[in-house]
Amino acid sequence: MYMLIQWIEDPPTWDVLPQTKVVNGLCEVGYICDVQYRDETSPAKIIQKGSRTKLMKALEALERGCRNAATGTEERGRGLREKRPPAQFSPASSEEHEEDTNPKLKGKKNLTKALSLQFLNEYEESEPGYSRDVNPAADSSIANQLNEMRCLLLEMREKIINLERTVRDQITQPASSTLSRSSPLLPSSSSPSPPSRTTSSSPPPSRTTSSTSPPSPVQIHIGPTVKITATQYAHIKWSDPRKATKDLLMAVFGRQVLATHSYTGKLSNAFLGRQPKPQLNSAKTSDILNYITNKFGVDPALVKQAISQKCADEAKLARRRSK
Repeated sequence: MYMLIQWIEDPPTWDVLPQTKVVNGLCEVGYICDVQYRDETSPAKIIQKGSRTKLMKALEALERGCRNAATGTEERGRGLREKRPPAQFSPASSEEHEEDTNPKLKGKKNLTKALSLQFLNEYEESEPGYSRDVNPAADSSIANQLNEMRCLLLEMREKIINLERTVRDQITQPASSTLSRSSPLLPSSSSPSPPSRTTSSSPPPSRTTSSTSPPSPVQIHIGPTVKITATQYAHIKWSDPRKATKDLLMAVFGRQVLATHSYTGKLSNAFLGRQPKPQLNSAKTSDILNYITNKFGVDPALVKQAISQKCADEAKLARRRSK
């Protein structure tokens, strides 16, 4: 479908163009809209719509009538309209541009540009520190601040890694070192006196028992009902939310529970003839779900899918081992 348009300029010119050239505005007869012509868009009024052959005849009649009515003027028509360069944007001349604009002849594009200029002017008045000019000093200051923040983050990362290593070493420290540190408190085994041997065979005091007992592992709370050791926490792959969810399930429930239970406890539609598996502890799975979603910012549906998949994988692995 084609359209016969009249460009909004003096003297008027006409063109026959496809309707797809309308960039902005309502493509109806009698309306003014923005039409693309070569590399620019200009306002034009739609005079008639129809086939290209019919509109070309109407165009020739308009051009003939224009030549007869306007004698002495330069004859213009389809394909002879001069291409106008795009207007340069100038914030200082925005008020003059608004005064010269005729809203009846300009399209929606010019109206949008005027509203944008008005919004920018209002923003400049409300924000004294705002400027459209590039400020190299401000950019350099921002870059320095970002670099300082990066250095601080790297230092914090190193401190966290060192702290984690210290905690891990304390947890995995062998019990022999603890006994060697407490050996000065115990009586010597090489003492020849019978009372010393009798004392060594008697039950040690409570103070010695407490000093020789291995230290309790550091517990990390995942939620109100779930907590794991720091060693288990360190072995979890925190680079991916799915892997982290499966590792947490292994640390909390273990292989046997995961192989014999499911996330919902309901029977799947694909296995209607089987007996449904019991549901995992809902409080613990809720803690794992909340922890993963808050840490990674992912959709809870992804975590639920990872839990169901881990139960199915452990069930398959258990069946293979039984065979």
